[in-house]
Amino acid sequence: MKKDMVKSVVVLTAIALVSGVLLGLFHQLTALTADEEEARVLEKLAEVVELRDPQKVDRRGADDEGVRYFYRDTDAAGEEYYILVTEGEGGYGGPVEMFVLVQDDRIFRLAVGSNAETPSKLEQILNESYLAQYLDKDITAIGEFVLKGGGENGVDAVVSVTRSATAVNNAVNAAVRFYTAWKEA
Repeated sequence: MKKDMVKSVVVLTAIALVSGVLLGLFHQLTALTADEEEARVLEKLAEVVELRDPQKVDRRGADDEGVRYFYRDTDAAGEEYYILVTEGEGGYGGPVEMFVLVQDDRIFRLAVGSNAETPSKLEQILNESYLAQYLDKDITAIGEFVLKGGGENGVDAVVSVTRSATAVNNAVNAAVRFYTAWKEA
């Protein structure tokens, strides 16, 4: 009996070790390089907004917690705007990548990037009326948006998707904090 138990533990340990090595190897083979990841982001951004000539912006010492990429581009009228690619923690499936587009210190467009949220749940908050709560407010004066809060910086939460709403709110707030610090630097 004891011999069978030891044999089972040895077999299970060997299976776990082989699985771990194979998973690590597979990850190494399929992981994107930094250039490939940036190309993926720019390709996804091109689905959201017409990119003319996005240029990386010097972060000037702004804390980049949650902000992966920071670009400057111009719209059809030649007006400058900024693109912040952020990640918000707290989602049901993990972090939610957001594209936050800012012009004249105001968010004018939001779009979701990579995430592992349940699509039907995320669709409940990624609609025009929900996202409008974040738009056209002077983000340098707001500080941050407060989920379930009141006033100009309050954002309503959708009860059935609070975790997804939290991740989106965290992603937007990462952009707000970063952009405000960058402007002040």
